[in-house]
Amino acid sequence: MRILIFGAGAVGQAVGCMLSAAGNHVDMIVRERYLNDLRSDGLTVTGIFGEYHADKEKTGYFSTIPDVKTNNYDYALITTKSYD
Repeated sequence: MRILIFGAGAVGQAVGCMLSAAGNHVDMIVRERYLNDLRSDGLTVTGIFGEYHADKEKTGYFSTIPDVKTNNYDYALITTKSYD
């Protein structure tokens, strides 16, 4: 599946990482200050559910929706805070 996560902060990145590790293609809209680190180091989530790593081939990181190259998604998750 192709999944877009808009507002990938703590919750969005955790869910996106697990979805990517499960074999889905996940694009995440993140704050610009995190782009370079995520694109170079990738994303790993560790916690009570185990350790997951988002495959760079199946995960994209963007700062705005116009930067995303496709609009063909099976699901879109909005994981922003209510005041955002």
